[in-house]
Amino acid sequence: MGFPCRRHLLSWVVLAGVLVAGPAAAATPGEVRAERASADLVLVREGDVVGEDLYAAGNRVRIEGVIEGDLVASATRSTEVPGRVQGDVTVVARSVVVTGRVEGAVRVVAGSLLIDGEVDGDVWFGGGTLVLADGARVGGDVAGWAAVWDTTGEVGRNVLGRSIDARLGGEIGGDVELDAWRLRVIDGTMVAGGLTYRASREAQIDQGATVTGSVTRRQSLLPNVRFRSLLVLTWILAAIGFIVAGLLSLVAVPGIAQQAVRAAGSSPLRSAAVGVLALLLPSAVLLLLTAPAAGPAPDLVLPLLAVGLPFFLGILGVVALAAALGAVPVVTAVGRRILRRRSAFAGFLLGTVLLIGLLVVPLVRWVALPVVVLIGLGAWIIGAWRSRGDSSWTLPAQPGRHRSEGAEPPSEQVGDASLDDDHRLQAEAGEDAGPDAGPVT
Repeated sequence: MGFPCRRHLLSWVVLAGVLVAGPAAAATPGEVRAERASADLVLVREGDVVGEDLYAAGNRVRIEGVIEGDLVASATRSTEVPGRVQGDVTVVARSVVVTGRVEGAVRVVAGSLLIDGEVDGDVWFGGGTLVLADGARVGGDVAGWAAVWDTTGEVGRNVLGRSIDARLGGEIGGDVELDAWRLRVIDGTMVAGGLTYRASREAQIDQGATVTGSVTRRQSLLPNVRFRSLLVLTWILAAIGFIVAGLLSLVAVPGIAQQAVRAAGSSPLRSAAVGVLALLLPSAVLLLLTAPAAGPAPDLVLPLLAVGLPFFLGILGVVALAAALGAVPVVTAVGRRILRRRSAFAGFLLGTVLLIGLLVVPLVRWVALPVVVLIGLGAWIIGAWRSRGDSSWTLPAQPGRHRSEGAEPPSEQVGDASLDDDHRLQAEAGEDAGPDAGPVT
């Protein structure tokens, strides 16, 4: 298969830029540029010629004319190619329809792909529904992943992929290799090579279907063996990663961690409320950025995305990081309360063991994990707010060292706060500065 090569990686990189930069069309002097026929349509009219590669983004992209290079497009709704593309087609859209001719390869990530025309190269698809209509032709391979796989046209080489529900028809010039929950080879199908499939049930092959090579069924691994092995490995790696990340966070930002542990231990409801608001913030920002699309000014969507997308991604990254470490202040607060000692590290490790024990119970895990993450996420935010302006990364001084005669006793610091400041902060927050309320170490 010729399409997954280094050269095509550039198309996906440029496509990522198109998602932010907006629609544009490249053309040499004297030739036709892509026309924005309306606020939401990027259109190359019938009879028009784009002399180079075309990079387009909009609600709809429609190619009725000729593109003498590649087409790289992003559409919130649909991309339609009833015209001719002499290069490759790379598209991310809700739906893609090719009724014209593509002389190169077609690579699509979409909810659906319908090919009712001609593609001289390969077709790669990832998404919901792949349809190669009766009478359509693909000169190369058809490969990818589709929930629904329906190919009744002509395929020049191989059919390779995975699907839930697959139906094969038409003429296939090479081999067929499919992983499918349900596979049917309909009457009139002609496979020049072999048919190899992996499924938990026998494929339905109609009497009028012809397979020149051998038909081989590879038994799938039992789902419980595969998934349980993967689940156990995931749990182990996640636990190790969480412990390492949690210890690093306690060392890297001791001042914020101290305040976050206090917030989680003394005000769990307030922390949970702040966590819920933090999770809603990225959605609210994205809604504000895309709201003009449903209003009278859809032209503002792409400029707003270009300006606001980095801001949105930044907020999303911070919230995701805080959510990933959300359990750290919660388990630390619980562990310290049980141990009745000042060590945050020992409390964190004990609390982590208790949390893992809860997550082993099937029904409890779905309640415990969201609650812990919400409380911890809010606690981190409260801790960062209370520690604003504290730029020190100083760890607490080691206790138990005797001072020389006449020397001042060393103060244990977390951030810029000494033990006296620590008690003052507790008093301001209305907390009891008891023996269990020491600084994070």
